[in-house]
Amino acid sequence: MSKESLEKAIKVNCTTTLFFARMGSIKKEELKQYCEQFGPVKDISMMVDTETQRPKGCGFVKFMTHEDAKLCVEEAPKRNRNDPHKRNWVIEWAKSSQIKEGDLDKMTIYISNLNQQNDNEDMIRQKFSVYGNIEKVTTIENSKGMFAFVKYEQMESAIEAINKENGKEWCGNLIVVEF
Repeated sequence: MSKESLEKAIKVNCTTTLFFARMGSIKKEELKQYCEQFGPVKDISMMVDTETQRPKGCGFVKFMTHEDAKLCVEEAPKRNRNDPHKRNWVIEWAKSSQIKEGDLDKMTIYISNLNQQNDNEDMIRQKFSVYGNIEKVTTIENSKGMFAFVKYEQMESAIEAINKENGKEWCGNLIVVEF
């Protein structure tokens, strides 16, 4: 794999960073407090006008986990619907071109749409170890289903797993495999 195609594969998806817009003059601490209702926040970057140093009403929020970021994307618009200060907020996944290279975890893959009856850590480890040595497998079940994180020792292993397994059927479900 060439360096260019490797870098492109790495930027497939950043699973924990969201872009917020149309927030008015909200302060960083207020945004952090709001977002923490969905889960722990790792970092917030607010955009400011370089001349006036006033907030531009947009920024990035990096959650500790993909699931917390996903919950925010799905639930925040519903919760904000009746709040005149928040109902116009735009909350969406940050595009990988907007994410600093150092913020991407290049060795951990996220697997969603797993079969709750058949999939477990041992099965996941067995299936995904064909792509390289695995440091850790973590599975999580909630009301929306089951998902897993697989951390490889090598970035190339994670990329190969994504390229070979994303969108494939496993235990009766089409699984999603991404960074």
